[in-house]
Amino acid sequence: MIEEGLHYHLGIKYEGKYKDGLENGTWTMTLNDVLCSTCEFKKGMMDGEMKIYNEDTEIICLVVYTKGEKVDTLGNIINVKEIERVIELLGNKMDDLWKDDAGNGGVFKGEGYYSSLNK
Repeated sequence: MIEEGLHYHLGIKYEGKYKDGLENGTWTMTLNDVLCSTCEFKKGMMDGEMKIYNEDTEIICLVVYTKGEKVDTLGNIINVKEIERVIELLGNKMDDLWKDDAGNGGVFKGEGYYSSLNK
């Protein structure tokens, strides 16, 4: 079954679709109606491209994932100064951007990824 997905974390709006209860397809993250990032998911795991945008919707970072694991960062797209500037706009502490609601650290890789670790 495919369902619409929508939730908020630290003021960021996450929108996408769930298939059989897991993230699937493209998820978008926006802050104050400004696109921050897009991520591709398959069976609840990041699988495909994750793009991070500045407020002009220019890609400032592109990372490729397979089954929840980072496999490539396309260095010719990364703009470290721009990433730092955008992250500074999003929050006072960079680490807080990657914590879940329980305060646990780490980058979100999808529900399927974390479920696979508990098997």
